[in-house]
Amino acid sequence: PMGVAISLSCCEGSSSKPHGRVEMNGRHRIFHLVPTHDIYDVVVIGAGIAGLSCAAVLAKEGMKVLVVEQHRRPGGYCTSFRRNGFTFDVAINSLSSCNRSGWIGGLLHSLGLEQEIEFIPLNPIKELIFPDFRFSLCARYKEYLLRLKRDFPSEAEGIEKVFGALEGIFSELKRMPLLFDPESLKGFGEKYPYFMEYRSATLTQLLDEHLRDQRLKGLISGQCMYTGVSPARASVICMGSMLIGYLQDGSYQAKGGVQRLADVLSKGFEDRGGHLLFSRRVKEIVLKEER
Repeated sequence: PMGVAISLSCCEGSSSKPHGRVEMNGRHRIFHLVPTHDIYDVVVIGAGIAGLSCAAVLAKEGMKVLVVEQHRRPGGYCTSFRRNGFTFDVAINSLSSCNRSGWIGGLLHSLGLEQEIEFIPLNPIKELIFPDFRFSLCARYKEYLLRLKRDFPSEAEGIEKVFGALEGIFSELKRMPLLFDPESLKGFGEKYPYFMEYRSATLTQLLDEHLRDQRLKGLISGQCMYTGVSPARASVICMGSMLIGYLQDGSYQAKGGVQRLADVLSKGFEDRGGHLLFSRRVKEIVLKEER
C-alpha cells in the first residue's frame, strides 16, 4: 500500500520532510518526526511480533516503513522486564516453530537474524493439571498421539480424525505464500481443502464431531488458555496451527527472555532502514479515494 497518512496524538501539523532528532533508548533508535504520506510506503501500527515481522519483511523488500508503537519498547505480548535481578516475561511462557522449518525460525533465517538469538528447546512443553488427572504435554508428536490413544483407547479412531484435520490445516498454512496475487488465488479451494472446510469452525465443533470423552476434549483444548476464549469460541485454524506447531516444530524459550525476539526483529528492521517510533498513539487513519 502506497501513500499511507496517519496523524499522531503527540504531533501537531504536518510536513513533507521528517524533522527533529534521533535518540538512542537502550538499543533502539527513536525518531522524533512527523510521518506524512510522501515519506513512507507503509505505516505499521503496533510493534508486536506480527507488526515487527511484517515491517521487517517489507523493509527487506526495499519499502520505506515506519512502525508506530504506544509503548516505550517493542514486543507487545513478547516483552520482558527485570526486577531484583530476575527477568520476567510479561505474557509468553514459550514459543513454537523456532526451528529452521518453523515460522519464527524461517522468518529469522530469511532476515539473516538466526545467529542473533538462542532458543532453548522444552520437553515436556507443559503439564496440564485437572481436578482428577494431570497430563504432561511431551514435545514429540508421535509419542503424544500414542499416549492419548493409550489413555483413551475407546477414542482412538476419533483422535486420528481430529489430528488428521489439525495436521491438514497446519500443512496448508505452512505452504501458503506470503503474498497472494490473482493467479495464486485460482483454485484456492482445491489447493487448501482443510482451510476451506474449517475456515469458520471452532475447536469445540471439531472435537464434538469426533470425540465423546469430556476429559479428552479438555486436554486437547489446553492451548485455549493462550487465546483468552473458550474452545466454543476459539478458531480451530488458530488452535490447530498452535498445537501442531508446538508438537511438530518444537517448543522453545528465548534465552534471556522473550523480549530478545522483539529486540532482534527490531534490529533487523532498523538495519534495513526502517523507523521505529515509540510512546506514540495513533489517533486516526486517513482514507482518501481508497488510499
